[in-house]
Amino acid sequence: MQFGLIFEIQIENPFEDGREANAWLEAIDQAVLAEQAGFDEIWAVEHHFLVEYAHCSAPEIFLTAVSQRTSRVRLGHGVAVAPPPVNHPFRLAERVAALDIVSGGRVDVGFGRGFSELEQRGFDMDPEHTRELAMQAVESLPAMWAPGEFPGYEGSMLRLPARTVLPKPIQQPHPPMWWACTSPASFELAGDRGLGCLCFAFQPPEELAARIADYRDRTRRTRNPAGRFVNSQVAGYTVALCLEDRAEAHRLGARGYLFNLQRWIDYIRPLAQLPSHGWYRKLLDNPLLDALDKASEGDLGEIGQMLVDLGYCAIGDPGECIEVVKRFKSLGIDQMLVLMQTGGVSSDKVRESIRLFGEEVMPACRGMV
Repeated sequence: MQFGLIFEIQIENPFEDGREANAWLEAIDQAVLAEQAGFDEIWAVEHHFLVEYAHCSAPEIFLTAVSQRTSRVRLGHGVAVAPPPVNHPFRLAERVAALDIVSGGRVDVGFGRGFSELEQRGFDMDPEHTRELAMQAVESLPAMWAPGEFPGYEGSMLRLPARTVLPKPIQQPHPPMWWACTSPASFELAGDRGLGCLCFAFQPPEELAARIADYRDRTRRTRNPAGRFVNSQVAGYTVALCLEDRAEAHRLGARGYLFNLQRWIDYIRPLAQLPSHGWYRKLLDNPLLDALDKASEGDLGEIGQMLVDLGYCAIGDPGECIEVVKRFKSLGIDQMLVLMQTGGVSSDKVRESIRLFGEEVMPACRGMV
């Protein structure tokens, strides 16, 4: 199993005194440290307008900076918001190829439609049709990355003229392609189209077993992959914070998890009212979310222990983190995708967590059968 470190670049208000700029620079330093610690991949999201939750609106800039300070770690450009009002397919193809060149062929690229109404309506998109539009954009890209002229694309929602798209990526036929998976429908779509599964479900690992098994079966049976090869990898997502002091890890890890979760909920709530986003409504109808919403600062230690016991988070000392990662590994996932840089957790603690993952958690889990 491989390990990826994902960045949203989360920042607590207020943002004055250069806190936003510092968070960006600290995250770049953390990514460089992650390569030294043995992580296999650095992922950077793309979100727009999501105050506090994600200030990473230009992941290609972040990853380019990381590429010039690293030599081995792969760079996950994902999830890139695929619908053309946000990223025109020609620009997305150019951007990914250029990043692949300057990194020496180390890019993976993941796609999605943007999970918030702020993003979708901010770019004048109709949320009811963003999934189909995003997939048509994705399936147009491989021909742009192929040698020679792109022959054009004709879809029900997207038409592109023939052009020679430059530059071409180093990796051929193209960098590995992934899809953001939260709802059951997105797992099915990723499998049917032969795209890697970036699993962002906020659930205990065992609840994902059936969905991942179905995804694997669909990738084996697909006859219509979006790319020029099938990427059947699964990345399992969790919030993580590994510290020597177990109680401190529970307290800070729970604080970071709640910061992340509560803002995510705030931003998906408007879309949950739409017919095409029924899964969000189901996800929000969860007694655990109500309990977490009422939690006080004094409850953080107990919440942290509960999150570990349920398998929602790899927070605690190295031994506890190993046990949570083992639960994900039992699902047969290919990459453990961890979010450490959450609002309210200092850069020093993130760096300690990266170091301990590299020294204790990853070696122990890579060797497990």
